[in-house]
Amino acid sequence: MEADAKELRNDWYAVELIRGIPLQYKGKKLLFNKVYLRDTNMGDFDKVSTGVNQEANNESAMQVLKLVSRGIVSEAYSFDEVEFVEENAKVKKKIHQVERKLASADGLASEGLQKQLDELRSQLTKPDRPYAGVDEVLSFPLEAFKSEDMRTADFVRLSKAFKEINMLEEEEIEDFLVLPKN
Repeated sequence: MEADAKELRNDWYAVELIRGIPLQYKGKKLLFNKVYLRDTNMGDFDKVSTGVNQEANNESAMQVLKLVSRGIVSEAYSFDEVEFVEENAKVKKKIHQVERKLASADGLASEGLQKQLDELRSQLTKPDRPYAGVDEVLSFPLEAFKSEDMRTADFVRLSKAFKEINMLEEEEIEDFLVLPKN
């Protein structure tokens, strides 16, 4: 069963990216700077890879990214607006920092932070969203993550989000590898 836009917005985790994931949609190159993620479940996979067939292994690896990452067409920007999208991402990062400070501030400090927050919000631009109102949900193919137009910082953000959502633990090799005794 495929998730709809309302379910993504209400139930899935969202990661805001600096530039976003480039993807071709109806002949137009778009940037998805908000990506929706959810934890992977074994029920997500139709096939079980046995390791015998390399093509099946590759298909399984691609399914992981497709199944847990989505974008909503109406939230995508035109790739022509890449500079505005990146500038907005920088301003939003500053906004989040001020909001965290504001949450723990009181009195005069909170008034100053609120003014700073208002000024930052006024710096946000409204880049072109060519498919506003189209709430179609798209899966990202593996090629989108390998694109030369995708920033490394965005890939790192997605990787960290996947890790956090799926509660992947980092283990030291000594904790699970048994070395030969000789």
